[in-house]
Amino acid sequence: THFKKEKELREAIDYKEPEVRNYAASIAIKHFKENAHLSKNRKWVQFFSIFAEIYGNWKYVYDPVDEDYYSTATNTIKQLEYDGYFKGDCDDYSIMMAAAIKSIGGEVRLVRTVVQMEDREVGHMYPEVKFGDSKDLEMVVYLIKNVYFPEESKGKSIFYYQDSKGFVWLNFDYNDPYPGGKYMSEIRESEVII
Repeated sequence: THFKKEKELREAIDYKEPEVRNYAASIAIKHFKENAHLSKNRKWVQFFSIFAEIYGNWKYVYDPVDEDYYSTATNTIKQLEYDGYFKGDCDDYSIMMAAAIKSIGGEVRLVRTVVQMEDREVGHMYPEVKFGDSKDLEMVVYLIKNVYFPEESKGKSIFYYQDSKGFVWLNFDYNDPYPGGKYMSEIRESEVII
């Protein structure tokens, strides 16, 4: 289905703003420096570093009642000034992740899903990052499981979506402390490529 509030969402993903680009570039090289050479694609390491930084400093905060509030990536970065944490809900997390990945040359899309919570359905948004084709997937899984996130992913599966052209999109949601963590739901209500 059509992605609700797509225009507002795209405006919030302000990846061309210098503050967003500069911040993303700095966190893209913050983690995994000593093992960066083990990946055939340097961008992958930078995507993993961005995931580690945003995931590791995210605190969930609800939107106002009966409203979808989309915090721009620029505004979310400014939140670090208060206490060193990003804050917001799944939309804000997805916006921040999308802006950071896009600003360093990655391809990202946002997916809307529906999650069953107790006695009601709740909407959820999450980001997926393009990592190549099925041949690349084997190397990506190896890097996650053995090099960059071995403790976090130990004994767990890697989750991704393969599109009709054969490209692999890795789940970058905050459900697990590693890229490729579990999906909250298998329902793909709508998606938008940023």
